Amino acid sequence: MATERPGAETTPEQHTRANGARAAVRLARIVELALVEVGLSPAQYRMLIFLADGVAPASALATKLRVSRPSITALVDGLAEKGLVVRQDDPTDRRKVDLVLTPEGGEALSRADAQVAASLDDLFDELDEGDDAPAWAGLGLILESLNRKRRAALEGT
Repeated sequence: MATERPGAETTPEQHTRANGARAAVRLARIVELALVEVGLSPAQYRMLIFLADGVAPASALATKLRVSRPSITALVDGLAEKGLVVRQDDPTDRRKVDLVLTPEGGEALSRADAQVAASLDDLFDELDEGDDAPAWAGLGLILESLNRKRRAALEGT
């Protein structure tokens, strides 16, 4: 009787799920490397994405990005030094500081989106003819699910 290696999948569903988890980790690295090309970290890219939706208080972004307030401060400092984000005092509450994407920040986000998409295009070139469209559609479904989960979490806080 053959001995299974530790962590070996035992059903087709477990195998599929393990492959999905492993693909997600490898995709994260592809995205990270693409972002290096445009001078952004994944965390900076995520912040630019959130700020593209509009002005946000730093404390709200800490919640959205699921990081501590000191981490947000460091992240904002790096983006502000690059001229991609500016801090604005909240006119209704002196204790709050809003974060605003600058035009340069919008351009950086567009460059990052294009670089990540190009890296994924290179990856999808390895798929069989016609499989790239379902791959892109699958990523769209994942984004939809992530957005729903984020909205639910924010409504619960």
